[in-house]
Amino acid sequence: FNVLMGSVNFLGATQVSMIDSSISITEGDLQFGDESSVTFTNSPIRLAGQLEFLGKANTHFVDSDLEILSGSFHAKDHADVFFERSTIGINGGSLHTQSFADVKIEDSRITIDNGDLRVNDQGSFNMLRSSLVINSGNFVAHNPSGERKYLSFTNSVISVERKEGSELNGHMEIRENVEMSLLSSDVMIDGDLILTGTAKLNVFEESSFSIPSGVVEMEETSSIVVDGSSSVLNQGQLVAPGSLRVPGDSSMSNEGILESDHDFNSNCFADLTNGAPLVNSGIFRMGTADSSHPLQICVDNMQHSGLMQLGATNMTFNLVATTSDSSITLAGSSVSVSSGSPFSSEGNVGGTGNFGGSFVNNGDATVMANGEIGATRLDIDEDFTSAGTMFFTINSRDISVPGAITQVNAGRGVALEGGRACICMNPNLEYEEDDSFDLVNAQNQLQGRFDTVEFECVECPRRSAKSLEGTNAGCEPSADYKAASFSVLFNGCGEDNGDYFDAVSPSWYIIFPVAVGIVVLVVVFFGGALAIDERIRKKKFAEKVARKRTARRQKFVKDSQQTNSTTSSMV
Repeated sequence: FNVLMGSVNFLGATQVSMIDSSISITEGDLQFGDESSVTFTNSPIRLAGQLEFLGKANTHFVDSDLEILSGSFHAKDHADVFFERSTIGINGGSLHTQSFADVKIEDSRITIDNGDLRVNDQGSFNMLRSSLVINSGNFVAHNPSGERKYLSFTNSVISVERKEGSELNGHMEIRENVEMSLLSSDVMIDGDLILTGTAKLNVFEESSFSIPSGVVEMEETSSIVVDGSSSVLNQGQLVAPGSLRVPGDSSMSNEGILESDHDFNSNCFADLTNGAPLVNSGIFRMGTADSSHPLQICVDNMQHSGLMQLGATNMTFNLVATTSDSSITLAGSSVSVSSGSPFSSEGNVGGTGNFGGSFVNNGDATVMANGEIGATRLDIDEDFTSAGTMFFTINSRDISVPGAITQVNAGRGVALEGGRACICMNPNLEYEEDDSFDLVNAQNQLQGRFDTVEFECVECPRRSAKSLEGTNAGCEPSADYKAASFSVLFNGCGEDNGDYFDAVSPSWYIIFPVAVGIVVLVVVFFGGALAIDERIRKKKFAEKVARKRTARRQKFVKDSQQTNSTTSSMV
């Protein structure tokens, strides 16, 4: 039936079953209240108003499509609403459940355009083999009460989308005492994922949760648990919770930004063995502004190929693997491997900090001259081994000044297994005779050498022409291997008068005669060739003139003979 203006109410103890029918309300509301029990079977509903389920109403939709054109869906009190093999479309409104209302969706599809899905208070919301699409809206689940609220999505798909340039929607918010479980389901949100209070997100049974560009913001008391070959993919920004629990048959990947300013635990649980690695190809950032209370961070297994930034952080790995594309920067932080294995670097490491145990700088790896806030200083508790590249910078003659030089200090021994050392020097420094800078130090013994040691290599900042003026360029740096250190030593400084030309290598008194000799050779070679060429040309010209003169003489004689013969015959 059709209602042009007015509302339709099912109240009291009404029991109604509508089969192969339809309801169209052009301007008005549809309400189910009290203890009514209504079933729609193959009966579509079109509504331009509010849809309300109140009291203890029990409403069941089977193969019945629902369209709300300019209104919202409200389930309140203790109402029970069940959609089965139906399509729900809400345009310009929202879907609200609150109080103790229970909403169940099976084999159905919900589409909300320009509106939100809001599940409040203690009621339940469950989807089975269904899909939920929110366009230009948000998914919000909130329960401030002490009784836990549960949401379940099984074999379902959730998509929270937003229009380009809109920052106000596309978000999923799970707040306070709410537990949301995904079972064999997939979720993608364009905006942010926000978990507050004791909110918990379970990603189970081959489910996936993807955040392509938004921020994942979690309070320390919230949690994400991943299990059953499931995965969480962060391509945006994840403000980490207190803990992440991801068993071995699941995966946790960060391709965006994962950061925390409080203690963080990823799979470091006594009852969890062989947990899934945290795969980081984005930015993993842990830090606090309070250096007197460093963060305590534990990651059971890290596979790192991105950027790791640690500030005032004590980082513990059980297992860690890096790639040649990876970078780690420290700022007053410490790194240790609880398994007792050395920290084996395949990428770039720099900054100020400490490595518990031993540190290995492998063949393709690099120790950077600087971190993010100054020259690198690494203190290694045990042994330091390097077969890769090490960059050093000398910024000040006073090594007590923070950031004066790049320095690596080993608590036991140092083994240099070839590789390359590049040493950059502050062009404004005035070095003095016998200045020495210890760049790599061993407590016991230094063994081995670098394959090459370069001063002012191509990677160093370039000197300007003005910076050369007044530089004590006569100071010649040289590599100095001692029993327990690798150093740079300056000598010959007293022989210089401040003219940088004197420091050109080879010396000027070698370059000058060589240059003069080259000029003489050029003059002799090219000048001699020109002289010979000129003589040949003159000889050829003389021969040519002689031939022409002979030819004219012969012609003159011949002409004279012909003239005499003619005269005789006339006589």
